[in-house]
Amino acid sequence: MNIRPAPSTSDTPVAVLPGPATIRIQCQAHGASVTAEGHTNDARSYLPDYHGWISNLYVQGPAWLPGVPECAFSLSPTP
Repeated sequence: MNIRPAPSTSDTPVAVLPGPATIRIQCQAHGASVTAEGHTNDARSYLPDYHGWISNLYVQGPAWLPGVPECAFSLSPTP
């Protein structure tokens, strides 16, 4: 899993996690679409422990994660 500083695919990853991994998600937002294994999704999750974002395609659960709030920030999150 590439963790990027913004909910996009253009930024250089700030970290790379091997899967499967346990992560803590603060919130989610819509960002750049990602396609993998026949699925496309624009939902991204913010990982406060890494100060970065991952595609929800790589998070167990539905495309938009129930019970996870929408982020109040977009491209420049502050922890």
